[in-house]
Amino acid sequence: ELLSLRVADVVDTHGQPLRYVAVRASKTKTGEGRTVLLNSAAGEAAARLARTLLATGHDRQTPLFIGRKSKTAPIGRVQAWRLLRELFERASIAGSVATHTLRKTFAAEMYRLLGGAIEKVRVALGHKSITSTVCYLSFCNDEIDSALLALGAEV
Repeated sequence: ELLSLRVADVVDTHGQPLRYVAVRASKTKTGEGRTVLLNSAAGEAAARLARTLLATGHDRQTPLFIGRKSKTAPIGRVQAWRLLRELFERASIAGSVATHTLRKTFAAEMYRLLGGAIEKVRVALGHKSITSTVCYLSFCNDEIDSALLALGAEV
């Protein structure tokens, strides 16, 4: 979804950051479009990139993450992964570098921040089915383990 963003998706006609980004239905797994809130730091970073592209002769339909080889096509998944890996190394973050891992981490943090409201986490992830969301949270067993230990102590 991120690689499908265009300049027009993140800035208004005056180059100001948009608060919400609309993800087109054709770019989602579910085939349904959705709107995602950008925090101020993400919105400003995206707007800076968009303004740079506009200032160098690109138009509002230009991909936000444009490749070096093609001036009209976005970077691919492999290049995105390479960039993430490089950023993780620069930040001295160890472990698996994968967009899916980042998505699972996001899901776990949303689950925690939303007080376990799994239906809201489903919406945040853009899942059509709650079953997909549950799979993303399958590694969050701390509460279950604690409850089992507490139950065992009572028996």
